[in-house]
Amino acid sequence: MNLVWAPILIAWFLKASTLRFGGLRLYKTAVPFFLGLILGQMPIGCVWTLIGMAFKIPYYSFWGAWHLLF
Repeated sequence: MNLVWAPILIAWFLKASTLRFGGLRLYKTAVPFFLGLILGQMPIGCVWTLIGMAFKIPYYSFWGAWHLLF
């Protein structure tokens, strides 16, 4: 949990701000944008992880300890 508390807090703050100042219409409009950010980050992170594992070079780890598994 200590790895994801900050992103969860940021997401909560953005959602609360969007709903408070923009209402449900802005929230529904913004959801695809934020889903795109999430779904765009994951494939790129996975590709770089696979490249790092294949060439035995240091790479970015999403959860901190992936490199210890392989």
